[in-house]
Amino acid sequence: MLTQERHQTIVELVKKNKFIKTGDLAAALGVAEVTIRRDLRLLAERGILQKVYGGVTTVDDGGGIELPLSNRRAEHQAEKRAIGRAAMELIADDTAIALDAGTTTIELARLLPARKNLTVVTHSLDIALELMDNPNLNLILTGGVVRSRTHALIGPLAEGALARFKVQKSFVAVSGIDLEGGLSVTNLLEIPLKQRLLAAGEEVIILADSSKIGKTSFAHLASLDQAHRLITDAGIHPEHRQQLEARGITITIAPPELLPAGGGWV
Repeated sequence: MLTQERHQTIVELVKKNKFIKTGDLAAALGVAEVTIRRDLRLLAERGILQKVYGGVTTVDDGGGIELPLSNRRAEHQAEKRAIGRAAMELIADDTAIALDAGTTTIELARLLPARKNLTVVTHSLDIALELMDNPNLNLILTGGVVRSRTHALIGPLAEGALARFKVQKSFVAVSGIDLEGGLSVTNLLEIPLKQRLLAAGEEVIILADSSKIGKTSFAHLASLDQAHRLITDAGIHPEHRQQLEARGITITIAPPELLPAGGGWV
């Protein structure tokens, strides 16, 4: 098991059990206790877990851990649909794009059949199912190992496939956007895939609702200078918008009429 995989498993076990002994973690993962202690020290230093006598417990730091796809679909639905519509306006016929796995990118994918001769590269099974029967699109699905929690393909096969492509626009989903922390995500295992997506796009477009702005999630993905544009909803705080624009990121706000009445900043 790779270090990133082990760290992710540790976090998931602790979140599930609230408290777990060091020895139990070592036994569950089949590694020496000295390895677990080193892992716990690193995770505690990052503020992800809290070391206590005899083991480790959770930290209520707002960073969270990855929720199943079904749970995330129910969050901020109107905002995600609006962001998908705004992203669609940036896509022209006869172009190639890459789509990350995620609940917001799925909303964008549902609109893509309106374009002609569009090439879509993705590692998302859900996006592939949305697009596979459309004759106007050229769909490229990477190989890889299926993650049941996200319906995404990961691993060397998926990473190698994405490394072969250069597209006009990459649409990438993140869990946190912070001036100091940069772009962050909830799962270590998907970082290599997202980094390939960042590298593949001539223009990198981040799709994230306003609840994710000003927050740092579990794992660092990239610095802000790797993103060209952020598409979000009207709930973004004016200060956050100004700070991100000062860093050279173009901010696109999803049209307010697509959001619930009374939402967002005036």
